[in-house]
Amino acid sequence: RAGTTSQASHLAYPSPNSHYLCPPTVKTSSHIMETLKAKAKEILTDLNEQFKDNELAKKVKKQTGIKPGILVIGAGFILALFSILVFGQEFFAKAVCFFPPAILSLAKLRSGTIDGPFWITYWLIFNIFNVIESITDYVEEW
Repeated sequence: RAGTTSQASHLAYPSPNSHYLCPPTVKTSSHIMETLKAKAKEILTDLNEQFKDNELAKKVKKQTGIKPGILVIGAGFILALFSILVFGQEFFAKAVCFFPPAILSLAKLRSGTIDGPFWITYWLIFNIFNVIESITDYVEEW
């Protein structure tokens, strides 16, 4: 019986170095957080670089001491919060699902390197869901 107890406890509480808990191909949460931090720093650096010659950004940085990238990100969060509070979460969800792909589609059209089937499929599915949602909203209110 002692042999089965130790075997059962080994199965119930595997060692932290056990490979079946977190296979090498699966990323851990700390690795994901480090990746997100690095991406956030990259975006912030890019924003600061884009606004380094902007006169208004220079003036605001001089008065407040806050880098322009932080102000742009903060303004984005305030705008998102405002749209949620004023227009509701439905508007915000639709805007998040519509504007980034629309901007990417327009950028690809301008550059002439659009991946036609991918974006046509996206917009078709997006509009099908919008039509179905508006029909169900109408039936729900009726």
